[in-house]
Amino acid sequence: MIAVGGAALTALMLVWLTLDRSALIHRMLGANGVGAITRLMGCILACIAARMTIMGTSEIVSNHHVPG
Repeated sequence: MIAVGGAALTALMLVWLTLDRSALIHRMLGANGVGAITRLMGCILACIAARMTIMGTSEIVSNHHVPG
């Protein structure tokens, strides 16, 4: 239980630090770097959505029994 709390606290601190320093990160990456990361994150999100759709569809098909 303590490990989960520690992991959550670590993730919270990393997110806070990233958001707190976002202006600096934006200046370091520049417009092209931010655009590239945005496209990469969009691709990752699309992959997650496709995987969830495939898993859901597979679950529906495998649980569908045709009477006969």
